Amino acid sequence: MKKFWILTGAACVVAALIYLYAFHWREPAGLDDSNHNLAELSQPTGLHLHAAERQAAGIELRPLEHRELQTTRTLPGRLVYDANKHVAVVAAAAGVIESVLVQPGASVQVGQPIAFVRCPAIGSARSELLMRLSQLELVQREFEWKARVAEGTEKLLALVDERTPVEQIKGQLTDHLVGDNRATLLNAYSRMLLAEQLAQSAMDAGGAAVLTGRVVSERRAEAEQSVAALEAAAEQAKFEAQLARDVAKSELDEAQRQVEVARNELKTLLGLPAAGTAEIDLVPSTEDITLLEVKSPIDGTIERRQFSATERVATGEELFVIADTTKLWVEADIRGGDWGALVVSEGDPVWVTTPATGETHWEAHVVYIGREVDPTSGAAPLVAAIENPEGKLRPGLFARIEAPTSPKVEALVAPSEAVVDMDGQPTVFVPAGDEFKPVGVTIGRRFDNLVEIVSPLSAGDEIVASGAFFLKSELLLAGEE
Repeated sequence: MKKFWILTGAACVVAALIYLYAFHWREPAGLDDSNHNLAELSQPTGLHLHAAERQAAGIELRPLEHRELQTTRTLPGRLVYDANKHVAVVAAAAGVIESVLVQPGASVQVGQPIAFVRCPAIGSARSELLMRLSQLELVQREFEWKARVAEGTEKLLALVDERTPVEQIKGQLTDHLVGDNRATLLNAYSRMLLAEQLAQSAMDAGGAAVLTGRVVSERRAEAEQSVAALEAAAEQAKFEAQLARDVAKSELDEAQRQVEVARNELKTLLGLPAAGTAEIDLVPSTEDITLLEVKSPIDGTIERRQFSATERVATGEELFVIADTTKLWVEADIRGGDWGALVVSEGDPVWVTTPATGETHWEAHVVYIGREVDPTSGAAPLVAAIENPEGKLRPGLFARIEAPTSPKVEALVAPSEAVVDMDGQPTVFVPAGDEFKPVGVTIGRRFDNLVEIVSPLSAGDEIVASGAFFLKSELLLAGEE
């Protein structure tokens, strides 16, 4: 019995050794067949598909074509407001919110009232301007009066020099202002004419004296004195009229300067530009000059509101944020490794995608490339403007920016998904009647989702643009059968 069990165990050991030898040392089944299949795949074997199979596999054909392309690099970034169309409206002076006329999201136009704030400092500045304007008006009237008096005085002196009769002088000066000089000069002129007449009457037509010599001498002296008195009065009147006009002009200039100072102080307080501001914007027609009407400085949308009615605000506190979001900026971060690679300048196009809008590519144009590196992020900004007329893009969204890294070149390209790897060989599928045959190709540069075909295909040759991976899988399965 013992011998039986020994023989049985020996038989089992032999059987096990035979099994291990057959399993480990013989050539794996199908190896020759596999090599044969690879050899077949390396050959341009065709694959036949029925129309229903093509449709189910999503097979799409497309001819190869030359396109003008350039390589790009994707940069992280974010959408922000256009700095030229984004305004924070702040309190011009400390005060109390009287009323708020708009809510966030409301569209506003430039110059539209959005709130009223009662500001005592604004009232004081407006009062100063009103006072200066009143003074200017008075000084202006005084200058105009004295200028006309100086002009009238010169007119009167010219008529006197021409020895115009007094009555005619009065008629010609009806529309002229002469002031006190009218009576002074006309009296002196009249006395001179009378003295000359008296001196002339003492002589006959032949020039001989008809009165005593003393009387003749007295009358000649009186005539000479009257002429001298008239000349002195004329000089004095002319000087005083011109001096009064010049002094009034100086006072007018000073009053105008004071008005400008008061106006600019009020503009500075209100945050208004120095030029192009109507007087009604500075001083309202209402008697309540402490009430400030806050207006929208641009066309846009109320993005944020910070205060409500009856709340106090300090000078410089933000009341509203208004922005025009029909055009936004996208800021890309350029880090050290990207500086040398980018080939872009102001005005060049870049392409933007955001997770919020899926695969949509938005074209933007470079506004500027920053020179300063942010010490926190280690990046400098590339800022581009992007049109947003439908409002699909929002400030704050994360974005990817594709910026060019080479000049534009012309290349024969195929979709990246059309080129598959077949045993290490880039391959595309081409239609051949009812079949699709693999063709090994030499590829060149890659452009985003396109790849350059260097050889052996040419422009116009049809290839499988979509579904190439399915054809590769079917071809490999067919080779294993």
